[in-house]
Amino acid sequence: MDRHLKERLTGAAVLILLGVWLIPIFLDGKGLDSSFTRPIPIPIPFQQKDDEMPLKIITLDSDRSSPLSQNPNWLVEVGSYEDQYSAENQKEKVASRGFNPVIMNYEDEGTYFYRVMVASVSEEEADSILAQLILLGFEAQVVER
Repeated sequence: MDRHLKERLTGAAVLILLGVWLIPIFLDGKGLDSSFTRPIPIPIPFQQKDDEMPLKIITLDSDRSSPLSQNPNWLVEVGSYEDQYSAENQKEKVASRGFNPVIMNYEDEGTYFYRVMVASVSEEEADSILAQLILLGFEAQVVER
């Protein structure tokens, strides 16, 4: 066999062995870290009936044990109201879309307000929740606790 051909075959074999050894290291998925730990509703466009938009639930990292609301540092504000009744109505609307909103009270210059909030553990997740709420027709904003 020609020396040049032997060198080429040896080089090809070495490259194949390196590929078989190194590619699984980079493609095993361990480097991926999803910030979502609960189902997030994704709207299905153009299938709206009456006032309801059907939702498709996609669960990411369903095997994680830490709950989302352990330490919420980022919040998505869906509304701020002077009366509790309006805040409760908004909370029910947001909850019907698959989110877990809470009402937080605060006082500003003698006036009490009720804010409807959705908790998040990261800024990226809060941005994702904000985008989903806007797609669903809510006016919302991200705030840091």
